[in-house]
Amino acid sequence: MTLAVSGTFTVLSFLVPFVYLALAMKQKNPDFTDAELSLPVTLIGAFNIMFRIGCGMVADHPKMSALQVSNVATIIAGTSMLFVPFCTELWHYVVFCIPFSAGVACFAALRSVICVELIGVEKLSNAFGILMVFMGIGAVVGGPIAAQIKDITGNYDISFYVMGIIFAFSGVMTIRLPELKAWEESKKLARAGTEMRVISEAS
Repeated sequence: MTLAVSGTFTVLSFLVPFVYLALAMKQKNPDFTDAELSLPVTLIGAFNIMFRIGCGMVADHPKMSALQVSNVATIIAGTSMLFVPFCTELWHYVVFCIPFSAGVACFAALRSVICVELIGVEKLSNAFGILMVFMGIGAVVGGPIAAQIKDITGNYDISFYVMGIIFAFSGVMTIRLPELKAWEESKKLARAGTEMRVISEAS
């Protein structure tokens, strides 16, 4: 459930730049051309491909885990969204695309691997299906929430602040999942030992 809620927060927030970044750029600098407004989203897609390959190689290292890589990338990407309101030049937005793309790529590419690490391959289908439901909810409500914040405040700055914090928090939420998994497994072993002892005494 922690992983599912974290995924909801991630999808809720990371879709916002795809929808509203060009509008925020236009609001900051009306002189941007259509080509310049579309460039950051294009770069996010291009960087996304490279980072998916890179995060897979890093996560495959024996001393690393997919969850660690995803958490770090997500926190960095969420933090990068906090700087969008300070961007005024095109190159500012290009720089933003790099850490943001890394977070999106790691989240998308490593989600199934994380499920296997935490839950096991035998439960992957059910677990991933549940995650998709939660992330679908985030995808539906994220954009309208950002738009509502913009309508209230009159600009997109607070929208990016709020969504950046949510994005980073979704990575922080899952930092302790390995310890939580170990705690749950120790409880199961203790319960199984108690049941075996009861059965042995009864027989």
